[in-house]
Amino acid sequence: MDREQKARQIAKVFQLAVSKMDLTEDEAAEVSDMFEPWEVGKNYLAGKRLKHGENKDGVARLYEVKKDHTSAQDAPPDKAANLYKELKKRV
Repeated sequence: MDREQKARQIAKVFQLAVSKMDLTEDEAAEVSDMFEPWEVGKNYLAGKRLKHGENKDGVARLYEVKKDHTSAQDAPPDKAANLYKELKKRV
């Protein structure tokens, strides 16, 4: 197994671990890069948290699924407020 494969596996471990934690919105927003990325064609259940895109500081934007659905190319989190809520750290 090469370094890139190991890095991908470690990232997956973090994604699985953070998805099992009961984090507040603020806590989750602080570690947004640790969440799994949004993908087209996946079934998402309400409450699932996903990263998609970046803010102006280069940090992953974090979204929470509002209702169960299958993701579609024409409805990414930043364009489908009916399906996703962006979680932002309150200042």
